[in-house]
Amino acid sequence: MMAKLLRFIRSIPYSLCFSISGYIFITAFIISLIAFFVFDTWYPETGFAMHMAWVVLLIGFYQKERDWFSTNAYIKDSKSIIEDAKTLASILSMAGLLNLLGVFNNVSTVYGNIFTLAMVLLYAGYILLCSGFALSILIRLMKQRPHIQIKRLTLCMYVMGGIMVILQIIIPDGSSILAHFLSACTAFLAIYNTRGLSWFEGISRDQKIDLAWSMMIISISTILIAIDYEGRTMQALNITTYYIEPLIATIGIWLFVNASRLAILSLYSLPTAGLLDRKSLEFSTLAQLTSNAIHSEGIDAIISDTMELLPKSIQLEGIYCRIHAFNEDHIRFSGRLGTELSLLLNNTFISDWISRLNEPETLYELPIPANPQSLFFSQSILAIPLKKNGIVFGEIVLSDTQSYHFTPEDEAILRAFCESINIATEHMALISISKEHDRLENEMMIAKSVHQSLLPQTIIQPTGYAIKCFSLSAKEVGGDFYDVFRLANGNTCIIIADVSGKGIPAAFLMATLRGTILSFQSANFGAKEILTEIQLNLSSILESHMFITVSCLIIEESKGTIQFARAGHMPLIHLKGGELTEYKPRGIGIGLTKDIDVFSDHLEELHLQLSTGDLCFLFTDGLTEMLDIQQDSEQFFKMHDPEPEQIIEAVSKSVSALPNDVIRDDITIIAIKKTEDVPFV
Repeated sequence: MMAKLLRFIRSIPYSLCFSISGYIFITAFIISLIAFFVFDTWYPETGFAMHMAWVVLLIGFYQKERDWFSTNAYIKDSKSIIEDAKTLASILSMAGLLNLLGVFNNVSTVYGNIFTLAMVLLYAGYILLCSGFALSILIRLMKQRPHIQIKRLTLCMYVMGGIMVILQIIIPDGSSILAHFLSACTAFLAIYNTRGLSWFEGISRDQKIDLAWSMMIISISTILIAIDYEGRTMQALNITTYYIEPLIATIGIWLFVNASRLAILSLYSLPTAGLLDRKSLEFSTLAQLTSNAIHSEGIDAIISDTMELLPKSIQLEGIYCRIHAFNEDHIRFSGRLGTELSLLLNNTFISDWISRLNEPETLYELPIPANPQSLFFSQSILAIPLKKNGIVFGEIVLSDTQSYHFTPEDEAILRAFCESINIATEHMALISISKEHDRLENEMMIAKSVHQSLLPQTIIQPTGYAIKCFSLSAKEVGGDFYDVFRLANGNTCIIIADVSGKGIPAAFLMATLRGTILSFQSANFGAKEILTEIQLNLSSILESHMFITVSCLIIEESKGTIQFARAGHMPLIHLKGGELTEYKPRGIGIGLTKDIDVFSDHLEELHLQLSTGDLCFLFTDGLTEMLDIQQDSEQFFKMHDPEPEQIIEAVSKSVSALPNDVIRDDITIIAIKKTEDVPFV
């Protein structure tokens, strides 16, 4: 039953408890006045209602502290303590004023004076509300710096408080001395428990001012209340809330001692509070600027943060900031002298002075060469250049109307800001590089898909022949190209090419080469004529430093022969009965000359008769570079099973065995085997 009651009490919002307590007190107040009018006497039963109002008020403060403990326990929560202290000061001052003004000279007249009765009830209500607030602050301060004995001391305080209440109930008239002795002991335990000031160490100057005046008001008010405590306060509480009067006395003693101590400490620390606030502000603004610098996505945002945060750390009348980034000057100026600064920087004397600086430096008085007509209000100027790798990319300039305004400490702060800006600009440069890298990667992926689409997806297999192909790019987009297609006369044409260079430019040339090949597939060209057509179409668009090597092999199925021509490409490998032969007909690369006659004169076409079982290989220079690392090229072709599939698989395994950084060129190989003789038709 008790557990359910406790759960119910804990579920009540503290704002509702405060409202209920206020309603109980107002009801008791009105009933007492009505009873006085009707019966012409005091109605003492309302004292029970006053007790209930105080209990509900404490439950509300307990609920409020539970919410605070759940989020802020053991945190230096100076803000909420100071706000509660200000509220307590305003309420307690009302009780002190009632006592000071003497609106009731003797509490005993409550039985014959309705005005005195109303003032006594109001006075008691103020005292009860202040005790609730003070108890809340007491508990809060006890949690700010917990020590090893705090649980035992707190338990002792609760036990002595309970004994005080029990004594008041059991011995109404004879327990005053003992109860008040316990009250004093409990108050000193509370003072000992709240001696920690960790929450006070980091508060600002304005907070110390608020704390000082509120604690002084609390101290003065408690003195006014205690001046005639037995004649007024104690009697008023005995009439309304007799059982808890010693507890309120305990809170009052603690409140006076603690408020006096905090008021003295606040006043004592005020002279240095401004300096500490400035140091704290400097650290916080630098930390904020560094954080913003890491997360900023633009130079303008970095300048805006500088213009906003720097005046918080340094007193100034004008600020000018310029950062040169991404081939553009980003300039901002602000303050009463901001526009004047932008004009001053056009002065040769000032601009030359800034260009010579390596560290922050101050012009304590503006020299005559910078202000010949005495038109400018600026007197002190503090400047620092922004440098990266010894190169100036901007500057920050501050000004003020007073001579000798800026200090060495201001120079140190400006230097720290300069370092943060350097970090920010470096970060922006890295972001720009990263974005450019991402853009290039996306373009390379697109080019890679285009490259793959240019290569044949299926390989035509002429009657009596087997053809297998393998191609690997050294980069995302390679420069190797091959195609297998039929000509109009039924012959099968095999093209293999190597574009000088790699990457996207090579991919564009391959796309052009592919289009050129498609344009004459319907013709009946021979190998030499095909290479000549490629030269005619591509030589005019190739830049001087680019060329293409191409080999063309045409299978004449009906004759059992092949035509072979090459434009500066790798030789044709012919494997027959274990004997390997290289064929190197004359030819120069596509684009090495613009003269078609010169190209044709140097181009030779070879005709070769193949027998069943013969193997031919077309490849690019990337294969020879790879084989030279592992073994001799000739031995590689001889030692494998003379089947196109096995040759291609061997090449694939050899490539897989090499580290990625070793493969520096594209690798392409086409294996052609004559499997049977085709009868002439």
